[in-house]
Amino acid sequence: MLAPPWITVPPPGYGGIESVVDLLCKGLTERGHDVTLFAAPGSESPARVHPVLESTYPDEMNAAQHEADHVARAFAAVDAAGSYDVIHDHCGFTAIAMADRIDVPLVHTMHCPIDGSNVDFYRTHWQKADTVAISANQRSSAPEDLEFDAVVHNPIDPSAWPFQPDKDEYLLWIGRFASVKGAHRAISVARTADCPLVIAGPVQECHREYFDSRIAPHIDDEMVRYVGEVGGAVKRDLFANARALLMPISWAEPFGMVMI
Repeated sequence: MLAPPWITVPPPGYGGIESVVDLLCKGLTERGHDVTLFAAPGSESPARVHPVLESTYPDEMNAAQHEADHVARAFAAVDAAGSYDVIHDHCGFTAIAMADRIDVPLVHTMHCPIDGSNVDFYRTHWQKADTVAISANQRSSAPEDLEFDAVVHNPIDPSAWPFQPDKDEYLLWIGRFASVKGAHRAISVARTADCPLVIAGPVQECHREYFDSRIAPHIDDEMVRYVGEVGGAVKRDLFANARALLMPISWAEPFGMVMI
C-alpha cells in the first residue's frame, strides 16, 4: 500500500486519502493478507509500516520533490524485497508515471479529477497501471479513451460515526481550503438557506490567499464560524450534530447538500 508522503496514516485531522488507506490496511490485514504500508513517518497500522522519508510535509502537498523521493524509495524497497504481488498506489502522479520501471503490477486509485491540466499526462501513462475510479461520476466524466478498470468507492467504518437523531441548527463544511473543495460555495449556500455554517480544516500556505480573500471576510462567529483543523472525537461530534453536510457533489458540479 503506497500512501502519499504528506500526512501520517491515520491522519491526526484532515486527510481523506490517509483515512482511506488506513481502512484498506485494516480490512486487508483482518482478512489475512500480508500488507506493507509505505507512508509518512509516524504512521500506525496493523499492516507493516515502512516509512521511507525522514519527515512529513503537510504544508507542501503536491510538491513534486517529496512525492518523487517517496515513490522512488518505496519502489526500491519493493524491488529489493522481491516478494510483493501488487502495489496499490494512492499518490498523485509519480507512481503511475514510473509503473513500467518496476516488475510488480501497480493499481492506481485516482483521487483527483481528469481535466485539462492533466489529461495529456494520463493519456501518456494510463496503460502502465490498472486504474480505479472512486465514483461512477468520476468514471463517466473521463475522456472516452481513458477507461477505468473498476469503480471502488472510498470505504467507511459506520461504527465510528454513530447516528445522532437530535441535530443542532448548523450546516457543516469540512476539508482543505483549496478552491476546488468549495468552501466559498458552502458560505453562499448557507446564506441562501439562512442557516449558520461551521467550517473546519487546515489552511495550508499554498491556499492562504484563497482563505484570506474568499473565506476569512465572511467569518463572524455567528453566521459563519471557523473552528480550525479537527480530528478524532471533535470531528465525529461535528458530523453527528450537523443539520446537513455541504460538499462538492462531483468534480464538475458546484455543490450539494447531504442531510445527516
